[in-house]
Amino acid sequence: MHTMVIADDEEIELKSLSLLIKKEFTDIRIVGLARNGAEMVSFIDQYKPDIAIVDINMPGINGIDAIQLVSSLNVPTRFIINTAYSDFEYAQRALSLKVDYYILKPQKRTDTVAVIRKLCDDIDKVQASRKSRIQVDELFSNIQPVIESEIIYSIFMGEPAVSSFSMWCEINAVQFSGGLMVSLIPVDSADGILASCDKKELRNYLHSALQDVCTLLATINDFSISILFFIPSKDGDHWESWLTDVLQVLFDKLKSHSSLLLRAGVGRCYPAFEKMPDSYRESIAALRGITDIPISFYRSASSNVDADYLTQLASDLVKSAQSGNFQNLDAVLMAEMPALKSDASIPMYLWRSCQDIALKLPKANTAELQRFFAMTSRQLESGTNPDYRIRRIGENLKLLSGLLRTGWKSDSNPYVVKARKFIEENYKKDLSLEAVADQIGISPFYLSRLLKQELGQTFIGYLTQVRMQEAIKLAGVTRLSIKEIAERTGYSNPTYFCRVFKKFTGQTIGGYRESSAE
Repeated sequence: MHTMVIADDEEIELKSLSLLIKKEFTDIRIVGLARNGAEMVSFIDQYKPDIAIVDINMPGINGIDAIQLVSSLNVPTRFIINTAYSDFEYAQRALSLKVDYYILKPQKRTDTVAVIRKLCDDIDKVQASRKSRIQVDELFSNIQPVIESEIIYSIFMGEPAVSSFSMWCEINAVQFSGGLMVSLIPVDSADGILASCDKKELRNYLHSALQDVCTLLATINDFSISILFFIPSKDGDHWESWLTDVLQVLFDKLKSHSSLLLRAGVGRCYPAFEKMPDSYRESIAALRGITDIPISFYRSASSNVDADYLTQLASDLVKSAQSGNFQNLDAVLMAEMPALKSDASIPMYLWRSCQDIALKLPKANTAELQRFFAMTSRQLESGTNPDYRIRRIGENLKLLSGLLRTGWKSDSNPYVVKARKFIEENYKKDLSLEAVADQIGISPFYLSRLLKQELGQTFIGYLTQVRMQEAIKLAGVTRLSIKEIAERTGYSNPTYFCRVFKKFTGQTIGGYRESSAE
């Protein structure tokens, strides 16, 4: 059954068309007879009819203007213009409004019936096609989890179902240019939350939560969630930072949606689907023995450097950063320079190990540290030269010191303690070595030597470090302008401030904010 509105200011024409419809079309129900454009718009808005027959010349709002108004109501109505030859210039405007047919007054009764019947047939075809699409979508939504589970389980078995995966990609109109496996398990594995949850609903929520962010396949069992992530080609060079952001979004949404707290093991990224079994095994290995880090990446040692060596080195460096012993930090990096330079990937493994160790420290500010490591990892990934990466790691560890340090070493020189305290309380001011030395009662030369001995830094180096730590925080959690951040961190010249920020972070303020918001 179709519904119809007829709009015409001539009463005879209105009744004539109404009688014609009732006699010739048992499958059409007239829901409104409008005598002007305003009535027509009101009827269509109220009843949302399938068809409207519209006269062009009506008082007030004419037919064409009324159709234009209706187009903004998002209704499915199809239009037939009922016009006289003298009104043909108006018909040209109707072309832009996608009017379906014209009835030219006067027209034979049989021609009018034929036009209306043709439009009804068109509507039937569209509705049948829409119904068919809905049925196909429903069918696919039912078999999609089955296909995904088959693909994921083939990865578990070490025999990736290449043909099924290719079919899935074709159906979903996506291309695979690289990917990895992530294994998710509850933070408290003893609570049985996955065993008791509605797995179909949770899987659907996973897809909806990330549908605007990435492409994925997922399956859920009583103990874990396994996800195959497609890595966007544009993010291939810094996929770890990208995935960290994606997983953090997922964790936040799952916590809000179902109070589900998870931790993730991440395998390495590979360009070929056939390598996903390796990535899956690595994702499981990344979870072993680690319970207090939300996201753990699989670490593979270089053929020239042992993984235990990198872990121990990272531990020594983080301890030096935590204690503020920059002199030892620089000495350790210098001594290990030959081994670290043997492969461009080794500094990245070292920095990721530093991240794992820092996040496990007591009273660590996890959220702030994750933002810091996400930013600095992008910075390191921007350059492939080992010398560049090692230099950046040294600078980043000194920045990390400010995030980790909870107090001064008990054996620190009292003048250094006073100087650091004064600098950290007054870094917003225009400080000089002479002013700080005068404040604590020693000569500038002696203070400079003490800072170098205790911190491994010059006065300017330490002051800049303190200012940059605050600048990074302000850039990440506020929408202050560059000028305002510069003023709040002791820089009167915004241009110079921008140069210093770029040197320390490898990013501009705008770039840092964009990467933090992704």
